[in-house]
Amino acid sequence: MMITAPTGLQMFLALVAATLWVGFFAAYLFTARPYRSRIGRVLLLTAASVASVFVLIGSTTLFGEYPYRDAVRTFAYGVNVLAPGGLIVVLVQSQMGRRVAPESFRAHRHPDNQEATP
Repeated sequence: MMITAPTGLQMFLALVAATLWVGFFAAYLFTARPYRSRIGRVLLLTAASVASVFVLIGSTTLFGEYPYRDAVRTFAYGVNVLAPGGLIVVLVQSQMGRRVAPESFRAHRHPDNQEATP
């Protein structure tokens, strides 16, 4: 299989995808305040990692070879490796929490508990 240079349409689509992902990342960051919850922080990291790949594609398309490109690529791909791990951990913990709720949670939410706040 021979690898060929991207065509003009492919470069255009990569730049559009980069713009959309960075826009989504910025909109999510400033409107949803994701840093308040654990899943919000994980989703923020996931969106940032996907956006970073498209920014790499766009910057290479626009600027070609640039200084420290390998270091930037290593950092971006490293974040992409870590982001799904955080998402998996949060999802597994949320599923485990549904099956076995901690005793303090049960006491706090039980309807017979008169001390519980609404």
